[in-house]
Amino acid sequence: ISLVNILFIFLSMNLYAKETRIFSIIYDNHREEEHLIAYDTNTRDLWVNGLTYLTKQRIQKTQYQLIQEDK
Repeated sequence: ISLVNILFIFLSMNLYAKETRIFSIIYDNHREEEHLIAYDTNTRDLWVNGLTYLTKQRIQKTQYQLIQEDK
């Protein structure tokens, strides 16, 4: 999955198994998704927080580039 294509990352939960280690990545304009299970909730949180941070940085950079083009 390319970071450029990630739209958002969110925590998921299997309601039947009450699994809390799951997170999902939505990408390619909502056409693709990956559902992942981390080793534990701390690892899940590291992945979710890290990917969310990188995705926000990419979006901010893109917005900055668009603003600079208008000048």
